[in-house]
Amino acid sequence: QAIFLGFPLLGLKLAIGLLDRLDFFLGFESFYGVMNEFSGGFKAMLVKGERWTLSASVEGMYALFGTRASKEIRGPRWITAHRNFGVSPGVLISYQGVSPRAARLFLDARYLATFDTEPFAKDPLNGVPPNLLLGHNVLLHFGAEMPLSARTSFVFMLGLDIHGRSDDAVVMPVASLGLVTGL
Repeated sequence: QAIFLGFPLLGLKLAIGLLDRLDFFLGFESFYGVMNEFSGGFKAMLVKGERWTLSASVEGMYALFGTRASKEIRGPRWITAHRNFGVSPGVLISYQGVSPRAARLFLDARYLATFDTEPFAKDPLNGVPPNLLLGHNVLLHFGAEMPLSARTSFVFMLGLDIHGRSDDAVVMPVASLGLVTGL
């Protein structure tokens, strides 16, 4: 399980190993109550070296917003680029030093496709918008897990989210601090 607090999101993620190299996870992220997003997905370890691992993941998301899209100007949609639904495939590379208590460094690169089911016309001459708009985003995050005990690690993460829709911030810095624990 992981609990994190940061900008722009805070969240909780619960994961369980289904097989030796396959994990299933459920998550909840919030833009401090203004946007609440539920997610689920799988992570599969593709390559395991002596100190390095390469994994692939896919995550599906459903978001609830406190404000209608037509009323929001620079809110959670603009900052996070998240919309009503999303799918995010990605790769995760991690490295751990020789000691079992060494920090685990990671790089997480993802593509985020968002599905906007609330498009609206900004100008009267734009015509009727389609029922669904697709957004394309690239998320690049790196960080470290630093063991505090045999079952708990402090984690920090920094990154950049690059948004493809003109309605969103072009680039958004991301930062999180949290705890990862094993049961």
